Amino acid sequence: MRQRLLDTDTVSFILKDRFSVADKARAYIREHGPVAISTVTCYEILRGLRYVGATRTLAAFERFMAANTILPFDLSASREAAEIYVALRRDGQLLEDADIIIGSIALANNCVLVTNNTEHYARIPGLDLENWVA
Repeated sequence: MRQRLLDTDTVSFILKDRFSVADKARAYIREHGPVAISTVTCYEILRGLRYVGATRTLAAFERFMAANTILPFDLSASREAAEIYVALRRDGQLLEDADIIIGSIALANNCVLVTNNTEHYARIPGLDLENWVA
């Protein structure tokens, strides 16, 4: 079973306990082991929680990060991101850099990206997607 990389929206749903996403995450972890989170998602979640002063949720997210796998934006993902960017720009379908980077981390690590933004990420060729909200 390929590891699941959680997009920022999915992690946010887990932290807010919305759409039963936390239940799906727990079930996945019980059956298959840790999920993965990109360093970009860590940054996006941490900055938001720190900005609003959500100390309890921040502590919960710190525990969540410690219990799962954090995948960096490394050289392999950088190369993937550059290829994605060029292809999307040529097609006039450009995404935000953070999304390109998250998608590239999933591709570089052979992960399935779990996101509620499936239409958005479907522009990235070869990226397998899963939606735990649907």
